Amino acid sequence: MRRPLMRLRHARTLVVGSLILGGCAASRWVPVLGVMPPQGDRPGVVDASAAPSGRGTGEDGGQPVAPAPSPAPVASPVPVVAAPDASEGTGARATIMRLMAEARRPHEAPPLAALVLLDEIATFRSRDMAVRGYFAHVDPDGVTPFEVMRRMGATFRTASEIIAWNTAGPDRGPELAVQGWLDSPGHREAMLDPRHLRAGVGMALNGNRRYYTVLFTD
Repeated sequence: MRRPLMRLRHARTLVVGSLILGGCAASRWVPVLGVMPPQGDRPGVVDASAAPSGRGTGEDGGQPVAPAPSPAPVASPVPVVAAPDASEGTGARATIMRLMAEARRPHEAPPLAALVLLDEIATFRSRDMAVRGYFAHVDPDGVTPFEVMRRMGATFRTASEIIAWNTAGPDRGPELAVQGWLDSPGHREAMLDPRHLRAGVGMALNGNRRYYTVLFTD
């Protein structure tokens, strides 16, 4: 049996002005992961963002990106290269939400409420990565998840994003993504953060790669 392809991206932080940019290290046979540190409370200002651009190489090519002062309305999500069927997307979402709830419970973190709008935005983020062939918190145009969330109608004071891709298939993929996040301190911190009260999960498919995105807000 061919072993599923997976890689790890473990974010560290480097403060540059009002931005926090992510560095990364890669290892060949563990899940690909990314974490967006929580955003601060100042409206309209991107206080924290991670910008790894290694695309699986493990090399950090992130550059500081100034937040857009007046972001334009976001366009409709681009179509995925190959969309998973509805039942797979629903099943992946349910599995990830269940596993996150189980992980948060022993730490007395409040239960996460599933928010349809965050599901839609997380799906947009996964689709965008699948279609445009990148794996990063900042897209090739320099747009952060926080900007995308605001453009698509989300309101929040704190927010985080965690991302993963793997080739483990529809049955093992969601569990492998969650386990990888829990095994990485930065991702685990985002998942267990008691400030996070709402979450949305999205998944998209490109070939045999499944891209998973989870968005958290207060």
